[in-house]
Amino acid sequence: RQETKIGADKYTFQDFINVKWIKEPVLSTDGKSILFTAEQKNLEKNTAFSKICILNTETGKIKAITPEDQKSTSGRWSPDGKKIAFVKVDKGNAEIWTMDTTGKNAKKLTDTAFGASGPVWSPNGDKILFASEVYAECKTMQDNKVRKNAKEKSKVKARIVEELPYQVFDRYRDDRYSH
Repeated sequence: RQETKIGADKYTFQDFINVKWIKEPVLSTDGKSILFTAEQKNLEKNTAFSKICILNTETGKIKAITPEDQKSTSGRWSPDGKKIAFVKVDKGNAEIWTMDTTGKNAKKLTDTAFGASGPVWSPNGDKILFASEVYAECKTMQDNKVRKNAKEKSKVKARIVEELPYQVFDRYRDDRYSH
C-alpha cells in the first residue's frame, strides 16, 4: 500500500479508501481503557466494515474485540465496566448486543423490525435504552414485523407524498417513527 507523504500535493481517492476511521471514543469508568469504533472502507465489496476496539491507556496497546468482517459500532461500557453494549448488523438489521470486555459471550438483545441504535445503559446496568423505528399504531415489535412483511409482499408500491422531503438518501419517508 502506498502512503501519502505529509506535504504531498495530491490526496487521492485511494488515500481516502485506505484511511482507518476512529469513531465514538468512550472512556472506561476506571479511566484505564478507551472503547472505540474503527472503520475501514472496502472498495472491492463496496462497503465499510467496522469493529469495536479497546485502547489500554497505560500501555497504548489496542485490541479488537469484534471481528473485522462485520459491522459493529456504538460500543458503550456498562456502569460496572464488566460488559459492553454495542450495535451489530445481523442479517441486514442493526441490533443491540452485549459482550464481556474481552469480546466473549456475545448475546443478542433485540430483534426489531427495522433495526436498533444508540444503546445507553441505565445507571445500575440492569436495562439498556435504545432507539428503533416503529409504526405508530403497532403496539408490539411483532405487530411491526407483521406490518413490514405485509408491505414488502404487497404488489402495490405506489406512495402518497404529503410532505417534503419524501426521500432522504436511499430511503423513502413513510409512516414509521423513531421511538
